[in-house]
Amino acid sequence: VGQDQLEGVELADALDPDGPAGARARTANAVLRLSERGIRSGLVRMPRTVHGQGDRNGLIATLVGLDRQLGIAAYVGDGATGGPQCTSATPGRLFRLALEQAPPGSVLHAVGEEGVLMGDVAAVVAEKTGLKASAVDPGQLGLFGALLGGDQPASN
Repeated sequence: VGQDQLEGVELADALDPDGPAGARARTANAVLRLSERGIRSGLVRMPRTVHGQGDRNGLIATLVGLDRQLGIAAYVGDGATGGPQCTSATPGRLFRLALEQAPPGSVLHAVGEEGVLMGDVAAVVAEKTGLKASAVDPGQLGLFGALLGGDQPASN
């Protein structure tokens, strides 16, 4: 990422505008730069998993459906990849706090739990569904294979 693309953006929070999520990165970086023009802007980023009791949508519900199709509670590799998660109540509180208190140009992460391992998620899915937790090749999970096979660290 060129320094001119990061003007007013903390390096730790900047997204690569040439990476796989390029359009989203360029938009996010542009939003952050608006604060330099006196516009109170900021970002609230969601973790890959926002979960709650009775979920019918979202990543975990989708994964449980995929696991049922596969007949196993799947994880990639040794299950040691992971990332942050939060309950469905966390984003609402964070958006309110962002509106009330966050300085312009803030990047806030809705993280309730850091470093949740996908092997541990598969173990809970196995316990709740009666499926056996098992490692799979990322290709068996389609588009979710790359997502679950890599780490996505973030903290609040």
